[in-house]
Amino acid sequence: MTELPLDSCPGWIAQWNQFSRKLRRLLSDRYAEIGLNDSRANILEALSGQTHPATQAELANLLVISESNLSGLIERMRVEGLLTRERCSIDRRRMVLKLTSSGVQLSDAVRAIHSQVEKDWQHYSGDSQTGSEAVTVIELPPREAILSLYPKGERRAA
Repeated sequence: MTELPLDSCPGWIAQWNQFSRKLRRLLSDRYAEIGLNDSRANILEALSGQTHPATQAELANLLVISESNLSGLIERMRVEGLLTRERCSIDRRRMVLKLTSSGVQLSDAVRAIHSQVEKDWQHYSGDSQTGSEAVTVIELPPREAILSLYPKGERRAA
């Protein structure tokens, strides 16, 4: 496991970015095997994890993307039969997004991919590349060290 120097912010940020790129590439390849891209997989996962139906605004906020970027994706997924837009039963002015049975099946496949990647990560953690592309596990600095990077007025609740 790689120890990250707390006094070298650019060092751990560069390592984190490298790890993030490797993980995104690995997940993208796995999503492609089931006919999805990252954006669609993220939408399916987010909607399957909701305890209540989400509005498009709530989903955009959760995924940290604009509603306008999300709009086209949602419409294409609706046409493909992966999700529906329905009136909210509590507030009839609002439209909520719900997965169809096809959407639930694909979201289950996305969760299975995540589960397998996590198992592979635990099994192959480190620098060896035995039988699979290994992901180097990075030990993150404590939360306090991350927060210390931001001036007090710019800190967000974590």
